[in-house]
Amino acid sequence: MLNRHPNIRVVGEVTRLADLNEKETEVALIASVSSVRLPVETPDCALLFLTDDLDAVRGMLNANLRAWGVLPADVREEELHAAVSSVAEGLWVGAPALVQGWMRLPRGGEVAGEESLSEPLTSREKEVLQHMAEGLA
Repeated sequence: MLNRHPNIRVVGEVTRLADLNEKETEVALIASVSSVRLPVETPDCALLFLTDDLDAVRGMLNANLRAWGVLPADVREEELHAAVSSVAEGLWVGAPALVQGWMRLPRGGEVAGEESLSEPLTSREKEVLQHMAEGLA
């Protein structure tokens, strides 16, 4: 599917992120995320995950990645091309249906049992984040 796009060149296939040749790789497309473990050194390339299991990539939220994204496993071809191009440019990509759960905050805007790292979000900020989760600009 990716080979048909003129601006995308597939350079190889690996089974572990640690095996990436980062000199040739701008975007690593990861279709099997059940066993994804980031190497000790975070890869310099962008990562794009294809999964319906959001918990499998939850750890990426705190990883120091240049760019990354998550799309459903049954992503359409044109969406995949757009996502690869976007993360290659350093953007974050997320399918609204997958990431809207990440946009919801626990009651009071704080994680239970942890000190707040910043001020709680205003109702307007929460509204904007909800619109972003729904794919609205």
